[in-house]
Amino acid sequence: MKKLFKQIFTDCTKLATKIPQANYLPSGQYPIVDQGQSQITGYTNNYQGLFTDIPALIFGDHTRIVKYIDTPFFIGADGVKVLKSTLQDANYKYLFYALSNVKIPNTGYNRHFKWLKGSSINVPDQKEQKRIAERLDKVQELIALQKEQLTKLDELIKSRFIDLFGDPITNSKKFKIDTLNNICDVRDGTHDSPEYVLKGYPLITSKNIVNGNISLEEVNFITKLDFDNINKRSKVDVGDILLPMIGTIGNPALVKQEPNYAIKNMALIKFLPQSRCSNLYILYLLRSSFLDNIIKNQQRGGTQKFLALKTIRGLQIPIPPMSLQTQFSDFVTKIEAQKGLLTNRLTHLETLYKSLMQEYFG
Repeated sequence: MKKLFKQIFTDCTKLATKIPQANYLPSGQYPIVDQGQSQITGYTNNYQGLFTDIPALIFGDHTRIVKYIDTPFFIGADGVKVLKSTLQDANYKYLFYALSNVKIPNTGYNRHFKWLKGSSINVPDQKEQKRIAERLDKVQELIALQKEQLTKLDELIKSRFIDLFGDPITNSKKFKIDTLNNICDVRDGTHDSPEYVLKGYPLITSKNIVNGNISLEEVNFITKLDFDNINKRSKVDVGDILLPMIGTIGNPALVKQEPNYAIKNMALIKFLPQSRCSNLYILYLLRSSFLDNIIKNQQRGGTQKFLALKTIRGLQIPIPPMSLQTQFSDFVTKIEAQKGLLTNRLTHLETLYKSLMQEYFG
């Protein structure tokens, strides 16, 4: 049975106490929930004003994020809606999934609650709600497990890097030093604005580097003329490293598959037969605190982050013996194979979750 939002929910935001972000603690007795991605974004030790009518649902008015909260909480200072159900014996987990599936347009940093209030959701009997919620919970638990295992494997690689090479910032193992430009061929893609077309050749930027991987899901397309001109000096090949220079900088990716794209606002790090460092060593060096430290020191004023090609070329790179680099590369290759299996499982589970959400909520 379809029910209107106003037949199911009441807005209880005024009953919750807001905590300014400046007063968030990194740990404490009571969680603070805001409209950000994280389930809990801070803590407080104050008790007065604690919202105890749980479970409850949270809606991010600006972000459109829905959260299920089953522990007493405070809310962040802006954009948080606290929702309680008026239904008798409401299954909040079911309602959470139902609201998560409501199609709300992204209008930027504006208010979106009006679209949620205008929605309606299917409300079957209690037994069916419980069955659906439990099944979706199980899939979400498996997704979380795969992600946790992937994170642990990434941490294992980082740990192995430190074991073999020490602290790259202080060069604690006293390896020889040289500039990145003397070790590799370091170029950059176009910084111009080529002509964009509906059908053509992909042009990727920092937004296409997602979690250290190259994504072609959302790309702009350019003409063959612009594509050829960019690739005359910055052709991407398998084994190269792409390092975003503007926007989301410090997020390097290794080119693993034959590329068919050009690059913009990215450094292109190419490896030659005479290069004294392997691409996997440089990749994980750039993913470490080594580059973070450079970015903090080089960050310019304004809101746009920028890393100059001159800075990248001049990076002071510790050069370990090739035997250690080979040992590290072999280790990473084995771990990446395991990550590939986990990633395939994760993709299958995420596809299953989307399919079930479509089946249950349309």
